[in-house]
Amino acid sequence: MPTITIGLPFYNQAAFLSAAIRSVVNQSFRDWELLLIDDGSTDDSVAVACHWLTDPRIRLLCDKKRLGLSSRLNQIARLAKGRFLARMDADDLMAPNRLQSQLNYLLKNPETDLTASFAYIIDRQTRIRGLRGLPVPPPRYDKLLAHCPIIHPTVMGKTDWFRLHPYNPVLQRTEDLELWLRTLPETTIGILDEPLLFYRDLPRKHHYITAMREYRDILRQYRPVISLIAYRFYWSVSYLKQGPLFALRQSKLTSRFFRNRYRPMSQAYQLHAEAQLYLAQKSTYAD
Repeated sequence: MPTITIGLPFYNQAAFLSAAIRSVVNQSFRDWELLLIDDGSTDDSVAVACHWLTDPRIRLLCDKKRLGLSSRLNQIARLAKGRFLARMDADDLMAPNRLQSQLNYLLKNPETDLTASFAYIIDRQTRIRGLRGLPVPPPRYDKLLAHCPIIHPTVMGKTDWFRLHPYNPVLQRTEDLELWLRTLPETTIGILDEPLLFYRDLPRKHHYITAMREYRDILRQYRPVISLIAYRFYWSVSYLKQGPLFALRQSKLTSRFFRNRYRPMSQAYQLHAEAQLYLAQKSTYAD
């Protein structure tokens, strides 16, 4: 059995999927399986995935159904053969040492259930734009609701943990936050301050608006365990975040709005990131 299962669900990601898979194949750690799950794509995503099936470590499941991300993530946990399970989105890229670094952390800290990491931010053209990441906060509901530091596609953890704690299939954009809050009392999470993922942060306004609506539903649910002041503040902030997006819907200022979600890097850091990106994208046997 492989040590790590990488779960990669996809829906209409033909433009980016091959690069995502290539970054897995280019990992320094080799004992893995890649589980590709199609969520009813109507473009050429499945054909792109099939191109990589010459590697016996790669499996593809295609049932032609549109179930949504949360349901597919739960399906991946059920089907995973590895002791550990790593998240991956179809438009992102793994840094070459991602699996090895997170595996080392989990093996050295057996009490830890999940790890996450910092991430490089890339745009549609795979240009590096900045860095995102925050250290793990104190284990409090109000801290997670204020700003969740866990970048979802960087998460890797014990497969059994994901099976015991499934995602809420009703949620479309905040399934990760809801899961971290629900499991907070019984889960240990470690965040590596090393960027291990190239996260493609695209300005999808409708996704962000949906996320704010779901966030308010979650906030309502956790009202009994946070202060009234915090509740009112987070509620107001969610509308302040959502409002500008409506105003910017037809505006070229949208990209400027999203640039505030990451921080710039030094020249040395930028050069290191470029080298990591090159290794993640280098040609493989399937090219």
